[in-house]
Amino acid sequence: MIVVDLPYPENKLFAVQCKRHGVTFVQLLSPTTSRERMRKIIRDSHEMIYYISMLSTTGGKLKVSPKKILANYNLIKKINSNINLVIGFGITTKTIAALKKADGLVVGSQLCKEITRSLQIRQNPVTNLDRIVLNLKRKII
Repeated sequence: MIVVDLPYPENKLFAVQCKRHGVTFVQLLSPTTSRERMRKIIRDSHEMIYYISMLSTTGGKLKVSPKKILANYNLIKKINSNINLVIGFGITTKTIAALKKADGLVVGSQLCKEITRSLQIRQNPVTNLDRIVLNLKRKII
């Protein structure tokens, strides 16, 4: 579960309740998170963290080089190499191959846009999403 408007440390009680009920609470890290704060968030995290690769709204174009994103990713992994770290924001068929080292990549907006486009042109969104997901998969395998 991701609750974007419940930041650390205000989320600590919520995180404890999630863990008690078997729900993974996914915390967020961004490029502006200080190292000290990052260490605390990682220490108190469940088994996964979502790294927001850039400061933007969801669905925005990648404004940071994949090389810089991976440098930040590696910095986080050095703090705790056992944590599953996924990268989101700006992940597309054009950027995914450069970021495939990550434990996971979040592709949301591209898929939502395709659903909207498919419905507007009266095509089956499932078929069109299947094509996009297959292309993404080919880029990382």
